Amino acid sequence: MAPTTAARRRPLPAAKALGDVILAYEMNGEPLPYDHGRPVRLIVPHWGGVASVTWLGDIEVSIRPLASPWSTDWYRLFGEPHPAGGSAPIARRAFKPGFQRPSAPPPEAGRIHRLTGRAWSAHAPVRSVDVSTDGGATRHAARLQGGPATSLSRTTAVARNIQPDTAVHNTQGYLVDAVVRHPITVA
Repeated sequence: MAPTTAARRRPLPAAKALGDVILAYEMNGEPLPYDHGRPVRLIVPHWGGVASVTWLGDIEVSIRPLASPWSTDWYRLFGEPHPAGGSAPIARRAFKPGFQRPSAPPPEAGRIHRLTGRAWSAHAPVRSVDVSTDGGATRHAARLQGGPATSLSRTTAVARNIQPDTAVHNTQGYLVDAVVRHPITVA
């Protein structure tokens, strides 16, 4: 069963809630817009988006861990190789690098195009991004020549966390942190 749009309860450990979590009521010096969660939005840095609750209604404090479908049924890792009852609730985000797709119209053949992208890590600041033009067999600065190719990027954080080539399977598809391959044709 997938999450619904009903009121969301996302339990957070007290150490996280009292750490870097933000209650946002303004954005760029103006009241928070409705489409960003007005009147108040909870922002939980480095955690998956589900933890950053929009349209915050109330905050419950408990001496015992709280449970909700957002921490018991969803946003956990199930399937091989995870525990039979699922992993602990997902907290930190996975590596997220990737190339930006060119805007319309598509890039013209026979011209030089710059590939751009972004990379971030919830584990530590990004130290480097490796680029491959041969589907990951080698990683280096890209210098493409004619023909089909597969481009990809891989992120390394300052703490030496390196983005994996493949994601660990889970049946709900969360925390897909693997390198993403982009088939391209170089003319």
